Amino acid sequence: MVGIPEEDREFASHITIGRVKSNKNIAGLREKLATFSQTSFGSQAVAGFTLFKSDLRSEGPVYTALREFRLGT
Repeated sequence: MVGIPEEDREFASHITIGRVKSNKNIAGLREKLATFSQTSFGSQAVAGFTLFKSDLRSEGPVYTALREFRLGT
């Protein structure tokens, strides 16, 4: 694919909703998020999802699964 080597690991789709360094301006974040309240981002059928925490480190991010959610059929 366009000079990008294929990965050996299995594909796992994901969505990064956001990353905040502190909650100093939480009101500003809420205001910004409110501007997207009527935005359609499309739809995708899913059976469940996992909520992850990410910690930024000098060698790269470290992801920790916090909780798994299974959705009804």
